[in-house]
Amino acid sequence: MATQAVNYQIYQDVNKLIAILHEATAQFPANYRGTLGQEMQRGALKVVNSVHQLNQSPGVADNYYQLQDDLEVLKLSLAFGFRLSLIDTSLNTLLTQLIRCISAQVTGWPFYKISNGVVQSHNVGKFAN
Repeated sequence: MATQAVNYQIYQDVNKLIAILHEATAQFPANYRGTLGQEMQRGALKVVNSVHQLNQSPGVADNYYQLQDDLEVLKLSLAFGFRLSLIDTSLNTLLTQLIRCISAQVTGWPFYKISNGVVQSHNVGKFAN
């Protein structure tokens, strides 16, 4: 089952989100790296955990709501980092698209096609997809 889960687009998008966030928060000033940067990284890991929980028991509404809550908290952290000028506009747009894409895959909205366009062609850097 674990090998099948890796093939899901949502897992690939969450992995990209974590890689990009790790890359971005490593460049934060020292006083923000240990606070806001760590909170963003923890938020992304919570999203991974929530996606995994939702995959394990897809019929449980609590798992779905937990994932939506984790995504909202992560979006708020990103917005705060953007307002503090720690995250530039293009990176903020990319991260917002990734979060929107993850949310769309869970809810079945038609926005899931984003993962086949801009987000997927982004160069993450030295991290693997």
